[in-house]
Amino acid sequence: MLSTAEYMYKWHNALLTNKYLSNKAKEKLFGLHAREYPDVESYYGYGWVTEILPNKNKVIWHNGGDRIFSADVRFYPSSSSYYFIAGNRSDGEIFEISEDIHRLLYKN
Repeated sequence: MLSTAEYMYKWHNALLTNKYLSNKAKEKLFGLHAREYPDVESYYGYGWVTEILPNKNKVIWHNGGDRIFSADVRFYPSSSSYYFIAGNRSDGEIFEISEDIHRLLYKN
């Protein structure tokens, strides 16, 4: 995949509308289909993880990478907050930075 932060944000905003996907389709996309871990309220949907935070709000996220880069995108529906982070590192540091941002912003 080749993208920029600007295009990722445009894509995110497009997902908020019904122009490309209906509400029913988005419910499936972000739905709580399979629990990821027994001790965490985190569920895998159709390509996205939806996690129930301790304050009962949700964060919808996906991350990934290869041997060259890593990226993480997170959306918090209750506050309409969104962030995308990417870098040319594959050692996990991007994911650690993303978790730090999550903890700073949402104190979870």
